[in-house]
Amino acid sequence: MRNAKDEEWHEVGESDGPKKFFQQTGLTKGEKYSFRVRSVNKAGKSEPSDPTPYAVARPRKYPPIIDRDYLYKDKLWVRTGKVLKFENLPVDGEPPAKVSWYFKARNLAEDENITVTNVDYLTSIEIRNTVRKMTGMYLIRAINEHGKDEAEVEFVVLGPPGPPEGPLEVTDVHKEGGKIKWKKPMDDGGRPIEKYVLEKLDTETGKWSPCGEVDADKLELELNNLETGKKMKFRVKAKNEEGESEWLEGPLEPVLIKDPFDPPGPPGLPEIPDWTENSVKLKWAPPLRENGAPVTHYTIEYREYGTDNWIVGPKVKAKKYPDGEVKDLTPGKKYEFRAKAENKAGLGDPSEHTTPHLMKARFAPPKIDRTNLDQKVVKVNQQVVIEVDVSGEPDPQKQWFFNGEEIKTSEMVKVAHSAYHTKLMLIPAKRHMIGKYTIKAKNNSGEDEADVEIVIKGKPGPPEGPLKPFDITKNSCKLKWKPPKDDGGSPIEYYEIEKLDPLTGQWLPAGTSTTCEHTVKPLSEGKEYKFRVRAVNKDGESPDLEGDESIIAKNPFDPPSKPDKPTPMDWGVDFCNLKWKVPASDGGSPLTEYIMEIRDKDKRAWKEAFRTKAGILEGVCKAPPIEEDHEYEFRVIACNAAGPSEPSDPSITIKAKIRFMKPRIDRKTLQKKILHVDQMLRIEVDFVGEPDPNVTWTLPNGNKLLPDDERIILDTNIDDRHTSILVRKCARSDTGTYRIMAKNDQGSDEAECEVLVVCVPGKPMGPLEVSNITSHSCHLDWRPPKDDGGDPVKYYIVEKMDTEKGVWLPCGETEGKTTEFDVEGLNEGSFYLFRVKAVNNQGESEPLEADAAICAKNPYDPPGPPEKPEIDDWDKKWVKISWEPPLDDGGSRITHYVVERQEEFSAKWFKHMDTDTDECKAKCTDLTEHSKYKFRVRAVNRAGPGEPSEPSKEVTCKTRNAPPVIDRTNMDDVKVKCGEPLKLNIKVSGEPDPEKVWWLGPAEVKSSTNLNITMEAHKTIFHIVTAKREYTGIYTLKAKNKNGKDEAELNVLCVGPPDKPQGPIKYEDIYADRVTIHWKVPKDDGGSPITHYIIEKMEVGSEQWIPCGKAFDLKITIESLEEGHEYMFKIKAVNAEGESEYLESGDTVLAKNPYDPPGPPGKPT
Repeated sequence: MRNAKDEEWHEVGESDGPKKFFQQTGLTKGEKYSFRVRSVNKAGKSEPSDPTPYAVARPRKYPPIIDRDYLYKDKLWVRTGKVLKFENLPVDGEPPAKVSWYFKARNLAEDENITVTNVDYLTSIEIRNTVRKMTGMYLIRAINEHGKDEAEVEFVVLGPPGPPEGPLEVTDVHKEGGKIKWKKPMDDGGRPIEKYVLEKLDTETGKWSPCGEVDADKLELELNNLETGKKMKFRVKAKNEEGESEWLEGPLEPVLIKDPFDPPGPPGLPEIPDWTENSVKLKWAPPLRENGAPVTHYTIEYREYGTDNWIVGPKVKAKKYPDGEVKDLTPGKKYEFRAKAENKAGLGDPSEHTTPHLMKARFAPPKIDRTNLDQKVVKVNQQVVIEVDVSGEPDPQKQWFFNGEEIKTSEMVKVAHSAYHTKLMLIPAKRHMIGKYTIKAKNNSGEDEADVEIVIKGKPGPPEGPLKPFDITKNSCKLKWKPPKDDGGSPIEYYEIEKLDPLTGQWLPAGTSTTCEHTVKPLSEGKEYKFRVRAVNKDGESPDLEGDESIIAKNPFDPPSKPDKPTPMDWGVDFCNLKWKVPASDGGSPLTEYIMEIRDKDKRAWKEAFRTKAGILEGVCKAPPIEEDHEYEFRVIACNAAGPSEPSDPSITIKAKIRFMKPRIDRKTLQKKILHVDQMLRIEVDFVGEPDPNVTWTLPNGNKLLPDDERIILDTNIDDRHTSILVRKCARSDTGTYRIMAKNDQGSDEAECEVLVVCVPGKPMGPLEVSNITSHSCHLDWRPPKDDGGDPVKYYIVEKMDTEKGVWLPCGETEGKTTEFDVEGLNEGSFYLFRVKAVNNQGESEPLEADAAICAKNPYDPPGPPEKPEIDDWDKKWVKISWEPPLDDGGSRITHYVVERQEEFSAKWFKHMDTDTDECKAKCTDLTEHSKYKFRVRAVNRAGPGEPSEPSKEVTCKTRNAPPVIDRTNMDDVKVKCGEPLKLNIKVSGEPDPEKVWWLGPAEVKSSTNLNITMEAHKTIFHIVTAKREYTGIYTLKAKNKNGKDEAELNVLCVGPPDKPQGPIKYEDIYADRVTIHWKVPKDDGGSPITHYIIEKMEVGSEQWIPCGKAFDLKITIESLEEGHEYMFKIKAVNAEGESEYLESGDTVLAKNPYDPPGPPGKPT
């Protein structure tokens, strides 16, 4: 035999005689051996045979065993991104086991980044592209036909830590900073966290900048150097030896760096429960958000509807159901109202404004607004909409009536009522709807009614028949008819007559008539005619009235002969009296009338002037045919039944004008004229008079205006009856009354025109007197200017000049025309000059200056500082203080004191109140509960406030006597893992500070090394340094002072791994390949339910425990046992917090069936 290590052959034994069998013992497990044989007889030993192949000394049948010494000899770690290799892990077993690697129940042979290499009795793994999530326990499972083995190995991939856990919280914010909190990363990257780095973001600039670092054991940072009013965001990252984590950024919304209170939110929408004609009462709901400080006052604002400027109204104190009243409003106007809440941070946003409220009495009789009730004239089929406002309180009941009956809404007539309003609609209007409509309004205070007349106009109806022809001649005939029954609501303007043409069979126009008679001409002699007529108004034409009978055009007699020309007897601007003679022949038919015609000499056409009956040989032609200053001719025509004669020859020409008239001046252009200096002055006047009048102008100074005046241009045109004067650049001296006179032999007329030339006023009259001089003010007096520039002085502008600077600066404006002014804002010790300007609508006057400069100096000084204030008493909302007066009153009696306050965390002092008297005590109200304040006082005399006193001691606004109240905010049920800390800060209010004691059951909890109980003013700290199961229980906090007591419970649950299961382990159902074992639950489940049990086995003599099962009950059947082998078992319990210790079996169990194989059967036959 030889060992593969030394290659030397050694004789190890002999066979039993010639038997060809030998068994070698004492081999070393795992080493390789080769054998050869020599034959022996009496002659000796033969040559050796060929050697056997090397064989490993091991059992031929046994389950796999993973070499755990090799597995756990080194810690396996690698940095992120590197390759992790674990090679040549021995796995014993015969035949060689099949080895698989698992991570989180996933077979790693399927992962493209992982290579698993298995050779007989060895396994290796290589992991590429490593990342942190690959850290964890890897399971190695080896299986052959005789059993299996499993073992776990931890691989660690090192890297930068994960980001800190959120949310990133910013608490305890004040105007200079706040506290930032976060949680440690879920993954430390495999290395301990070294520190946390923080940065801040100013949202205005968008730039991140460092703001601090803290050690790994701290998870918060307090900042006190931030800029007030800025909106900030923050971020934090963790750092270990491998690098830095990603940032944790927060909060989601930027944090405004300011004190923890703001002006309150808007109040609720105001309601108007009551009102009069000049006042309203309002009520509203308090704001939903007080924003950290209670509301102290409300301010009511109002504005006239349609304007943008809100007027500040009354200020009322805050109460549970706030209300207020606004007075002195203008009746008849509409107003809107809103409210603002105020706390110590100032006025908040306004509420929504009310709807416009009309200022009127709440109870009033109805009054119908008759503005829209004038006569309505519309056309047929148009819409008529009459809207009427009806006042009265309460809203009156409204009704419409027509012909005595109430109108109900129908398809064509609609009535609509609303608050203080009613509407009547005719859709569309028809002629039968004409008439008087009545609206009636009624309420408890009275009633009112009004009428409106509706006229509906349309086309007329047809003329009334019969249509009768008469006085028929060869070329004309007369027609007669009656007017229509319905003129359509508009006068008949004329009638249209048509004749039926006998040749074409068409109806042709035959003329128009304004009366119900008409002469139709020309007609064709001997032809047959029919006629029809229609009425026309401004809205259109009526249907036709057609004649029943036809006529034949034939003449029974001739027209008269041509008359002599007419003679004008007298005339004027709008008339002419005429006479004429009868014609030589009447044509065989009596004369019926004369027609006088007129012609303007500038035109060709003759027009009918008038008609007279036969027998009348004179007449008057009046306007409109005659127009003033036109020349006219006249001619006359005689008419009989056969028609008109030839016109006479034209008369002599006359001119239409007044022949004798007293002068009359047209005063339309002589209204008062207001001009500015250097503007053009023009006065134009028309006049009449016959014969030509003489026109003269008189100036304001009484002088006659001459034609050759250099400044004033005179232009008079007698033919046009027009005169004017012109001043191209007028001066203030042109102001006055201008007179014009027109005169002829018929009389005279005189008229006036007032002219006002306006400019800036003259400078105020002196002297400018300065009096009542103090260190910061003085009083000025002066007199009005002699000339106000033609425009009243509106106000005066006052200016000052510091003589050292030499610049004029405005001091202000007077209210109206007052000639005095109080100057404020002077600098003590400076010398000043003053000047005043008068102002009207045209501008500013030249200034009036003071004769000499004055020095701004008081005749007295401000008082000295009072003594340090003492705190006398306080409560939640007020503090009473008192002090001693200053040693020096500054030479003037102290009138009152100013109290100032300083709040905690603020370096500024704010004015809190003014005292009403010089009494040295004050009650400071409207303070915020739990806030800390200091107070100081200034004395005030006529020179103003003096220096402040020293600050008082700090005082906290709180109740001086109050029973204890335990803040239960942090006393919810608490669950903490064993080994971790628990720290609770619990506030306990009450005055005086209550005595506080912790109890666990009947025993008082005393502070120890691991359980610290700390008592502070109005607070207690409950601190478990390292949680243990024994700290689980219900703790009671009791607080007591002279005013009462309070107690609260805190339920603490400390959770950890369970105790080991309870024994003994019992066996049952024992077979050759399996056994069922039992056990009992642990005494303590660790505060968390048992999830499962892990069972391991060990073959007696091997000293190696192998996992063999996982149970969810208190028993399990273990399989894959080898018959005849003896086993021991151990069990551990598992909950969410970890694993218990093992419970080991005291007895062993032999894997053996409870029965044997049968004996041999009998000899067969």
